[in-house]
Amino acid sequence: MWVGTTADRFSEKRFKERIRFVSIIFAIGFTGILLRLFYLQVMKGDDFALVSESNRTQTIFLGAPRGNFFDRNNKPLVTNRPSWSLMYSGATETDLTQENMVRRLRPFLESFTSRWERRLKQAFKSKQLVRLMEDVPTPTAFGIRETGDLLPGLRMEMEFRRDYPNGIQGIQLLGYLAEIDDQELKDDFWFARKSGDLIGKMGLEKILDSQLRGHDGGMLIEVDSVGRLKRVIRELPYQRGSSIHLTLDSHLQRVAQDALAETSTQRGAVVLMDVETGAVLTWVSSPAFDPSVSLAEVVTDANLPFFDRVYKGAYPPGSLFKIITAMAALESGLVRTKDKVKCLGHITLKDKRLKERRYGCWRRHGVVDFWKAMSESCDSYFYTISQKIGSQAIYEMGSRFGLGEPVQDALPGENPGVLPNPSWKRKRGLGGWSTGDTLNFSIGQGFLTSTPLQMAVMMAGLSTHGKTPRPYVISRIYSEAGITRFETRPSFLKPIKLKSTTWENILDATRMVVEKGTGKASAIPYLVVHGKTGTAQNPHGNDHAWFLAAAGYPHEPLKYSVCVFVENGGNGGSAAAPIARRVLKAALPPRSFGETL
Repeated sequence: MWVGTTADRFSEKRFKERIRFVSIIFAIGFTGILLRLFYLQVMKGDDFALVSESNRTQTIFLGAPRGNFFDRNNKPLVTNRPSWSLMYSGATETDLTQENMVRRLRPFLESFTSRWERRLKQAFKSKQLVRLMEDVPTPTAFGIRETGDLLPGLRMEMEFRRDYPNGIQGIQLLGYLAEIDDQELKDDFWFARKSGDLIGKMGLEKILDSQLRGHDGGMLIEVDSVGRLKRVIRELPYQRGSSIHLTLDSHLQRVAQDALAETSTQRGAVVLMDVETGAVLTWVSSPAFDPSVSLAEVVTDANLPFFDRVYKGAYPPGSLFKIITAMAALESGLVRTKDKVKCLGHITLKDKRLKERRYGCWRRHGVVDFWKAMSESCDSYFYTISQKIGSQAIYEMGSRFGLGEPVQDALPGENPGVLPNPSWKRKRGLGGWSTGDTLNFSIGQGFLTSTPLQMAVMMAGLSTHGKTPRPYVISRIYSEAGITRFETRPSFLKPIKLKSTTWENILDATRMVVEKGTGKASAIPYLVVHGKTGTAQNPHGNDHAWFLAAAGYPHEPLKYSVCVFVENGGNGGSAAAPIARRVLKAALPPRSFGETL
C-alpha cells in the first residue's frame, strides 16, 4: 500500500522517466562510438595505415649523375659529388606569404648569403620551380625537411654537382653546368628539359649534354620522429650518363696552365697536338674560372675568363706567318735560298702621291739570305721577296694550310680568322689592295688574323709534309655498360703537294731558329725542335707574344706541334718560347738517364 502523498508518487515517476531517457542517450552515443571505431579500424584501416606510413616515410628523388670526363690516360677530369639543393615549386595552395616563408627559413639559413631570398622572391612571382640554394649542408637539409607542412612548396633534393679532381685546366673547353633559364626553355635544342634542370652552359658540357645526362632515380626512406634516417625502404636505381674520354693529358694541361699563370699578363693560350692524328693533348686558355663559385664576377671580368682563346681568339700571327711567305717564295721559283737582301732596319716605298712611307724591321740585320732571315726573323727580307711573288701566291699558300677557315667541326663558334686578299678587301669597302698591304701581309700583320689552334694545325702540316690532320679532343664515348657509342677517327685537310726542296728548306730553317736564332729559349738538347717566334704588333695595346714549334726524338718523325700565345706578352722569344719548352719537355721526357735535360 502506497504511503505518501499524491505529489510524491508523481515525482518518483518523473525521475524514472529521466533515468530511462538518459540511458537511451548514452546507449545511442556508445553505439555511435562503436560504429565510428568500426569504420576507422575496419572500413578505413588500410587508408589510415597508408597515411601513417607516409607520415614516417619520405621520398627522395635522385637525379642521375652525369657522365664523367677522362683524359687520355683514364684520369678523371670531371666527376660528380652528391649535394643537397633547396627547391621551391611556387606553390599556390597556401596562404603563406613570402615574408612568412623567409621568417621561417631564416633560422636554418641565417649563416648563408641572402641570395636565396632574392630567388624566393622570383619564385613567388613566377610560380615556377626555382632552386633557392645549392650545396646545402646535410644537417641544414634535414632540419628543413623536418618542418613538413609548415613550409609548403619547399623540398630538399639530392643532386649531383660537378667536381674537378685534377683542377680546372681547360675549363672553357669542358664547360660548366647551371640552371636552365626562361630563354633556353623556349629553345628547341633544350626541348626535353624543364624548369629547374641543370644543363651544360658552354663547351663540351653543352655540346654533349644529351649523352652526359642519364636517367633519374630515387628512394623511399623511413625516418624517426625528428626526421633522422632509419632505413631505406625501396630504391629505384638511376642510370648514369655516358663517359667521355678525351685526348687531353691532365699533366700537360697543368704544366701549360701554370706556365701561362707566370706570364706578365696571365692571358693567353697553349695548344699541343699530335702531328700525325690531330689528337689535342693540351688545350688551355688563360685566365680560367672556377665553376663551383658564383659566376657573377666572372662575367664582368675584363680579362675575359669565359673566352676560349684557343679557337675563338683571332690575332695577328706576326712572324709565325713568315713560314707561309717563305714557302710561297721558294715554291714559286722566283726566290732562292742564296739570294741576298740588305736590311737597313727598314724599307721605303712611295705611295701614289709619291710620298715616302717607311716599313720598319725590328732591328738592322745587314746583308741576309734566306737562312739568316728566317733564324733572325728579318722583316726587310720578307718585304722584299713578297714584292717579287705577289700577295696572291702568299694567300694561296696560307689557304692550303687551312688559314681563313675553321679547322675542326666538333666545337661550334670557331673563329676562322682572316686570310685577306684584294677581293676580300674590296667586298668590305676598304678600298683597293696596295703594295703596303702586301708588305704587312708577308710578315703576319695588317688584316691577317688567326687562332692559336690554326697555327698549331699549320705546324702539323709542315711537320708531315702536307698531310695536315684536323684537330680533335673527343676520343671515345662509352655508355655506363661499357658500350662504345662513338669513336673519333683521324681526318685530314686536303693534302698539300710541294717540291721536296721546299719542305726540306723550311724545316731546316725552322730548326736553325731554335738552334741559333730567335727561338733559342725553346731548345731541348735531347730533342729535335723546329720553331718560329712571333712578336705581333697590336693596335689596341702591347705586342702579342707567339711561339710555334714541332718536336720529336732524334732519328724519328716529329711527334707534336705546339703553339703558345701570350696576349700582350711582348717578345715571342722571351715570353712564349720558354713555355713551349716546358710543355714539350713534359710531353717528350728523356728516354734514358744519360740524356741531357
